[in-house]
Amino acid sequence: MFVTFKRDRRPRLTATLITLYLACPAARGESAEEAALLARVHSPDAPLHDKVTALEELALRGGPESANALAELLDNPQLSHDARYALQSNPAPEAGAALRSALDRVHGDLLIGVINSVASRRDAVAAPALAKLLKSEDQAVAVAAADALATIGSEATLALLEAAPQEDTVAFADPLLQAALVRERRGELGRAAALLERTIKAQTPAHVKQAATLALLRMAASDQGGAMLADLLASNEEWRFVAGLQAAVQAGGSRFAKELSDALPAISPDRQARVLAVLTTKVEGASLDSVRAAGGSPRADVRAAAASALG
Repeated sequence: MFVTFKRDRRPRLTATLITLYLACPAARGESAEEAALLARVHSPDAPLHDKVTALEELALRGGPESANALAELLDNPQLSHDARYALQSNPAPEAGAALRSALDRVHGDLLIGVINSVASRRDAVAAPALAKLLKSEDQAVAVAAADALATIGSEATLALLEAAPQEDTVAFADPLLQAALVRERRGELGRAAALLERTIKAQTPAHVKQAATLALLRMAASDQGGAMLADLLASNEEWRFVAGLQAAVQAGGSRFAKELSDALPAISPDRQARVLAVLTTKVEGASLDSVRAAGGSPRADVRAAAASALG
C-alpha cells in the first residue's frame, strides 16, 4: 500500500505544482501587475485603446515574461509600434532576442520600426541580421539597417557597413558619415578619413559633402588645413565654398584669417561680402591690404563688409 501511494501521489503532485506555477505570476518571475497588463493586451474583448495603454505600462514595468509575450505582436499593424517600444525599453536580454527574431519575420514600415528599436538598444548581436538587410530590395529598409549599424557603433557593425559596395555609397551616405565620426571620436583618423573621402567623391547630397569636409578639416594638421581651406574658397562649387566658410567660423579665434583675406581678390563680389562677414569674427591675422582693396569695391554691401572687417 505504501508503494502504491508513492506511485499515485507523484503524478498528482507534479500536476498540482504545474497548475500552481501557471496560476502564479511570481513563480514565473512575473509580477501580478505585469501579468494583468499582458492579459489585457492579449484579451480579445479589450478595446484597442486599453491594449495600447497596457503596452505603454509594460514599457515601464516589463520583464522577461512580457518580452516573450510581446514578440508575437511585432507583426500586428495595430500594436507593433507600442509593442516594440515596450521591448525597446525592457532591459531583459529576452527583449533583445524578441526584437532580433522579428528582423526576418516582419516587413515594410513595421520592419523599419523594429530595426530602429534594435539600434536604440545598441544590440551588436543583431549585426549579422542587419548586414543581410543592407541588401534588401526595399531601399528604406536597407538604409534603416545601415543607420542601425552606424548607431550601434561596434567594431563589427562598423566593419559591415564599411564593406557595403561602392554603389551603395549614395544611399548610405548619412550612415557612412556617422560611422566616420565614430571613428574620429575613437582616434582612428585614417579609417575616418577614408570614409569621409568616400562620401565626398560619390554623388552624395551637398549637406553630406559639407559635413564630411568639415570633419576632414578638423582632423587635418594646421598647415594642411590652411591649404584645404584655400582650395575650398577658390572652388566654383557652391557646397565647397560654403564648407570653407563654415570651417573658418567653427575654427574660431584667428585661425584661417589669412586664408580668408587672401581669397578676396580672386572671388566674386557676392562671395567677397560673405568672406568679409566671416572675417569680422577674426581678431587678427587677416591680410589688411586685401581687406582694404575690397573696401574700394563698387558694391555697397562689399564696402560695408570690408569696413566692418577693418573694425
